[in-house]
Amino acid sequence: MSRWSALVQQAQSRVDRCRAESNAARANAAALAASRARVDAMVVDYQAQLAQARRQGHTMREDANARRFLDQLATLQGRIGVEQQHAGQRCAAAADALVQAASRLQKFQHLAEQEAQAAHALRIRQEQKRDDEWALVAYQWSER
Repeated sequence: MSRWSALVQQAQSRVDRCRAESNAARANAAALAASRARVDAMVVDYQAQLAQARRQGHTMREDANARRFLDQLATLQGRIGVEQQHAGQRCAAAADALVQAASRLQKFQHLAEQEAQAAHALRIRQEQKRDDEWALVAYQWSER
């Protein structure tokens, strides 16, 4: 195994790891988006229920509880928003790392290919030289 082949294998492993990290980051971002959508739906539903309860008349205590719950949901929305930003940054970083790893892999594959071509050309030259030497020996023997 040539040094370039070993580097190609290492680069391929790095690409695979980066691809897995990128997929995980995208899955996390999708899960956060789904969580955000659920919380947003909860806020809308609870606000609708609260509006209906206000029309029917409810106590100040119920109103205070409702406001606290809506505040908690708003806090949760904010946390999810921050996590979504971080997830977006992780997705971008993973995508950049994947591009760099793929570029490095291509470079090493190209160098390995060049080395293989050079080794093949050397074998061809050596075989030709050996054939030429045998032809010279055969010619010299035929003249005797």
